Amino acid sequence: MTKFPEWMVRIAGTKEGYAGIEPALVEQLRASGIIWQDGDELYIKPDDAYVLNTHPEHAVCDFCNATPCTWRARCTDFQIDAARNGLPSQESLSDWACCETCGQLIANDERHKLLQRCVRIATERFQKKYPGVPARAIRTNIELLQQKFWRHYQRIVRLAN
Repeated sequence: MTKFPEWMVRIAGTKEGYAGIEPALVEQLRASGIIWQDGDELYIKPDDAYVLNTHPEHAVCDFCNATPCTWRARCTDFQIDAARNGLPSQESLSDWACCETCGQLIANDERHKLLQRCVRIATERFQKKYPGVPARAIRTNIELLQQKFWRHYQRIVRLAN
């Protein structure tokens, strides 16, 4: 079993399902019973992995980790084979949560601007936390993920207030 990075939680009962979470929310999500720890892994129930449906107040943008989420990108499930880049293979299940900025970029089909935004934010975040991680590796992972996203993307809808 591959250990997931701390910002990902395994979806209980799935082989490679995961949910990305904002690390700053871990304790709040544990306290509310949404996630739990078993050994050195964090887990989430499958129904709660669709956080926009069950706990929208805890949703973070699946593209840049910003809050609050104001859009839902409808997307079919797909496999993410990131093993060649040193990450575990994963499944993307269902819709993606989007902040206002990322949601607008998707709604306007501004793929390059979305990619640039995500690469900039992720590079700053990961290089601060993991000095020495090459910016090119971060960019490659985001490019692969977004290529898969766009292949499986269906439509974007604004969340009701």
